[in-house]
Order: sequence, then C-alpha cells, then structure tokens
Amino acid sequence: VGVSGRNSVKLKVLNSFGQLWVRSEEGFELISTDLAEFDKILASNGDVFLEKDGILTQLIGSASDLTFTEIYSFDQGSISDILVDKNGCKWISYDQGVKMISDSYSTDFNMSIGFDGGAVEQFFQDHEGSIWIVTREKGLYSYQGDALKYLEFSKNQNSI
Repeated sequence: VGVSGRNSVKLKVLNSFGQLWVRSEEGFELISTDLAEFDKILASNGDVFLEKDGILTQLIGSASDLTFTEIYSFDQGSISDILVDKNGCKWISYDQGVKMISDSYSTDFNMSIGFDGGAVEQFFQDHEGSIWIVTREKGLYSYQGDALKYLEFSKNQNSI
C-alpha cells in the first residue's frame, strides 16, 4: 500500500466506513486497501491493528509506504481491545485474558500473577503512566511499573 510522495506518516485514521486515511506533513490521503477481509479493525493512539483468524497485524507507515506486520498469533479466541501505551507496549485483550507485548518480551496476565478479571472491556493509560484494565466480571485493575493491583469496591447500599 503506497503513500505517494509523502515524507513521513503522522497518523492513520479509520472512518466509520472502514476506510483508512493517512495524514502526513503534506495532508490527508485515502488509502485504497480492502480491509473487509479482516475480522476486526482496532485503533489505538494513531496505530491501526487488524485481526483475521486469531492473527493480529499492525499497519505500519514508513517514508514511502505502509506495510502489514504480524504482531502475534492467538491460538484461541478473538481480540476485543488494544492499547498502545506511552512506551510503545501493546496491551491486548482476548477471550483467554490479557497479553502485553513490548519490543523485547511479552507478558501474559492470568491467575498466576493475580489477574482473574475475565473478559476485558477496555484499557486506558493515565497521565502518570498507569495502565487501567476494566473487566466485565471483576471490575478494575491497575498496572504500574511491574505491580498489578485489583481495586475492590464495597457494595455499600448507600453508595452510588
């Protein structure tokens, strides 16, 4: 997929029709790529990720073109959310849990490290760099540095 005459790609944006737009120093350009073949299209902080049959692919821009790069292959399940944090780590939620992938290693979040939240609804990162994980069954977890914490809320009838 080429971006003609562009020096550097600054942002990739998907519109509600599944069309990919690329913004460079010279303006916006619609990329004519058939993204309909993918099961899911996700975006995080200007990065675009595509899933098909459990294989997660990232659309990466360079000086003259965009390339599809396989990030990870999941044996089971479907990807539900992704976050690219300030350090470039990819936080991926899928049916079996959470996986964090950096350039040099990956970490599975599961019962052995205290994560039993089940399906993840959403990730977000605050201004201090903490990653927040919102789950359907258990509620809220935070991850800062190398510590995962479960935030338990009381079920007080007088609270909102």
